[in-house]
Amino acid sequence: MEPPNTNVRSAFSESADDALTPIEEDCVVKIFVFGKRVYGIVDEVPGHFYVGTFFWHVYWLPLFPVESWIFVVGGDEVGRARSVPLPICLRSVVMAWLRIVLGVVSVSSGLLAIGGLVSIAQGDRQFVLITALLFTSAVSFLAFRVLMNSSCADINRAEHLAVLAGYSNLESISRIVSTNAHEFEELNRECTVPCQTCHRPVAPSCKVCPRCETRLR
Repeated sequence: MEPPNTNVRSAFSESADDALTPIEEDCVVKIFVFGKRVYGIVDEVPGHFYVGTFFWHVYWLPLFPVESWIFVVGGDEVGRARSVPLPICLRSVVMAWLRIVLGVVSVSSGLLAIGGLVSIAQGDRQFVLITALLFTSAVSFLAFRVLMNSSCADINRAEHLAVLAGYSNLESISRIVSTNAHEFEELNRECTVPCQTCHRPVAPSCKVCPRCETRLR
């Protein structure tokens, strides 16, 4: 029997290797995530409204503040979402940045500490560094939780924001901000302007009535 043709076998092997070469080596998909989202929620009156700031973000990390708004929970009487523009709220901006920084520090320190614990199991004894990382992670996490839970507005701030938002449920708001409903109604009447179509009190900063959508200016 004649020996097999080594040239044919070599050519077949090379073609088979080429056919099995994974195409993923040359197919790299790069995704760049950016956009505008609300961060830095502060001055919250639970169940009614809160203040947030739109940021330009990259990979969901807030970078540049754009504008702050009062967001009314549940919208107006006919179910439409309602929001009122504000000047840039410095507290909201600082809170957004602080929360992100503390969250990143907490997670990264925790991961580094876990890596250090693995190295200890392998004989590398860096107890001081690992303890410092664990402490940093714990403190950052606690500070992050405190900031996340400190978004409620005080009485004066909640009262002021309710007036700007043209809030009509005075009894409910007055119970939350601990002020008299009659005094709140007087303040609301003084600090808002009525819509010429539906006569609803609207914040002076609004350009369109949230109820009847009449242009105010």
